[in-house]
Amino acid sequence: MKKTEYFVEGTLGDCFIASLKLINDKFIRIFHRTKHTYWYPEIKSIYNFLLPDVEVFFTSDNRKDLIEINSNCHLQTETMEFFPKLPYIESILYNEPYIILQAHSGKLNGGNTKRLSYDTIYRIIDFFDPVKIVLIGIDKYYTEVKKCYNLIGIIDIPTAFNLIKYSSGFVGPEGLMSFVALSQRKNSIIFYREKEAVDKRIINTPWEKYCISLIKMDNDFY
Repeated sequence: MKKTEYFVEGTLGDCFIASLKLINDKFIRIFHRTKHTYWYPEIKSIYNFLLPDVEVFFTSDNRKDLIEINSNCHLQTETMEFFPKLPYIESILYNEPYIILQAHSGKLNGGNTKRLSYDTIYRIIDFFDPVKIVLIGIDKYYTEVKKCYNLIGIIDIPTAFNLIKYSSGFVGPEGLMSFVALSQRKNSIIFYREKEAVDKRIINTPWEKYCISLIKMDNDFY
């Protein structure tokens, strides 16, 4: 059977939302464009996790000859699965209630960067005590955070998805993991910089119900 071909542009969060719009398509080929080529492995892992039969190719061309799947959650939603059942994987799990705390999102070298300070992180940890915090992210700046299960730089994206799936809630910046949390109906506290970003992906969508608080960041470090 001939595969239907699509074009997607962006990074991790865009990839996740595009996958939810294509999750019921069985024979597809995606041409993905991003200037952040270091994200190629992670982008491919998201597609392969959610769309096991997909073929993924990276391109530097703007494929106007293909249907483009965008990451606006108000458009192309006819087949979008806002609340997917994530595939089961063997991974780290905890036998007690826990909250996922994402330390940062965006590009580490700049670009929609949103980072939480140590002070903010410890205030969140203290606020939820005695419920444990599981800290996720890849920035080594956060490896010394104490008083939590610190998984900075330790787990891959599917494992992070699985931890969110079984968590009691989510706190962190707008981006991939916040979208995953909302898609799993987890009550979420979300930090954001650009109002347009949350307007396009959260406000007045089925996810808004689970976004219990939006906190504006005045700069990229809160």
